[in-house]
Amino acid sequence: MGNVVHQAPRVDWFETIASAVSDQMAYLDREGVYRAVNKAYLRSTARRIGRSGLTSADVVGRRVEEILPEDLVQKVLRPTLARCLAGHAVTLQQWFEIGDHRRFLAASYHPHRDGRGTVLGVVVVIRDRTEERKTQLRLREVGNSASLLSGDLEAVSQDILTLAVRNLGVANAAVWQLELEPPQLRLVQSAHKPQEREAHRSPGFPEVLALEGWPRLMQTLSEGNTIDAHEACVDSRLEELHEGWFKTRNIPSVLMVPVSAGGDLSAVLWLEDGPELRVWQASDIAFATEAANLLAH
Repeated sequence: MGNVVHQAPRVDWFETIASAVSDQMAYLDREGVYRAVNKAYLRSTARRIGRSGLTSADVVGRRVEEILPEDLVQKVLRPTLARCLAGHAVTLQQWFEIGDHRRFLAASYHPHRDGRGTVLGVVVVIRDRTEERKTQLRLREVGNSASLLSGDLEAVSQDILTLAVRNLGVANAAVWQLELEPPQLRLVQSAHKPQEREAHRSPGFPEVLALEGWPRLMQTLSEGNTIDAHEACVDSRLEELHEGWFKTRNIPSVLMVPVSAGGDLSAVLWLEDGPELRVWQASDIAFATEAANLLAH
């Protein structure tokens, strides 16, 4: 460090942000001393070190070596902090043993600079992506399954839709196959969250959807565009379906992904959720896109 003296940075702004998010967050100064942590970080750290009731007073003001396991600090945290203090953002994703559980965590480390560009510390953001990762791995298993290799569209569709309901938590999921004469979508398979159908009486899917009144929707899908509508009843991309479909189904949110074979639309992966609005996350869209790619094969 030489003769340079770095004052402990003010963390008021950090505490305001960190208290409003569900991700784990921590702020470390240049010496690797905790200056602020949020409740999610404390809960996860307590499980990791086997200490219940961990509070910010137990952590703030202490070096990472005093709180976290030595192996984690030396192999992961210290090298990462060194890169951040040199001005580089770092993202890591890996499995960790936390208490009695194995969790897949995505951790981002961001340099915090003052107005002159001097790095004052590091902002740590950790998101638990265990369920998302498990879903990805299960989807890969579907991709290597005998059903896919044999071209059994119904079996592959059922595996994918079951994952969508169970792991993504959607209310309804379906795969539709495009037929040109007459233009219609024919149901291949569907899956539903049982409690959603019973509690909110969300109807099942019909066997066939006639497409004469949906030219704009089909054009959008034929061009390879995904439709991620969190409020389907007012989404302009779904205007043709507002009255005759969504308002009668009590389903506010829909995610549609085209399935293409040889560059042409061949099927549609259709996910619905409700009764509360759902903003489709990047992970939802990534799952649906990968699933559509599997169906294309």
